[in-house]
Amino acid sequence: MRREGRQIGIGRTRQVFEVPDDPHLVIKKEMREEISPREAKARFYLAKLLYLLLPKHFPQIHLSTSKPPVMVVEKKHLDEEHVDLNRKIIDSMASDKSPRLKKGSVKNFLHVRDQDERVLALRTQMVELGIENFDGSAINFAFDPQGHVVYLDTIDPWYPVCTDGSQETGS
Repeated sequence: MRREGRQIGIGRTRQVFEVPDDPHLVIKKEMREEISPREAKARFYLAKLLYLLLPKHFPQIHLSTSKPPVMVVEKKHLDEEHVDLNRKIIDSMASDKSPRLKKGSVKNFLHVRDQDERVLALRTQMVELGIENFDGSAINFAFDPQGHVVYLDTIDPWYPVCTDGSQETGS
């Protein structure tokens, strides 16, 4: 297993770290202790398929493990606005007194990103391909230097996302 470097992203269920010895990869680490080997394999092949279908919009996957639940994926270069927001979120979670995160700026970022035609087009394309269980939150979409929309979150193969953002965990 590769060792983690500096944290560069955080979400509701995962943290993202640089890979110190390979600047072209990142580690996506689940906040839970383990997932089933079946789920790790399904995530790997779904991520590989999404990359093959939409390589400009999904990172290439290199590894998926179950214990600990980790994915190693291609590092996509993201727009500075997205990188800055992630930095502020990480800083604010590390310190309750961090003045860098202002809710108004986050809401504005999310609103603008939500209305961007490129983001809307990728969401539509994903649904048309039958990928409906993705977290459509605007924070999960970034832009690469060429202006392509990149979907950053992991799509769980069999847990549909509910309207309130939580996930069903039924059989």
